[in-house]
Amino acid sequence: MNKEKLLREAEYADIVLTLLNSPYAITSITKLIFIAFCIKYESNISAYKNRSKDFVDVFFKNISLKLSAHYDDIELILHFVDILKNTSKVSINGDYIELSSELTHLPENHFLQFCAKKLPNPIIEINKLDAKALIEEVIRYV
Repeated sequence: MNKEKLLREAEYADIVLTLLNSPYAITSITKLIFIAFCIKYESNISAYKNRSKDFVDVFFKNISLKLSAHYDDIELILHFVDILKNTSKVSINGDYIELSSELTHLPENHFLQFCAKKLPNPIIEINKLDAKALIEEVIRYV
């Protein structure tokens, strides 16, 4: 694995661990994949500072461009989820994923650090969508 790919996988490990733990506790693999992907490439933090636009619209706005340029990142996310499963850190049943026990982790991602201080928290708001609604939002922007 080349250095760039290894670095991206480490970034996703940080994001996925954060999303699986409290306060997010995402339990859908579908949601985990797309939320992690969007977090990795989120660069418009200023759009979240006011509520003039819906968090969901801001969050998924550039997903089409991001997916066309970084489609192989989905494999990196799934690879890390597979590592967690093979080491018994998570249990998976269909689309349902759950941590076997809380993992101590401090996020390094700047967007997740921003969200931790933001009320309402954009990721918690987006996580309120069920998996089907989230896929519909992704399709709407792709």
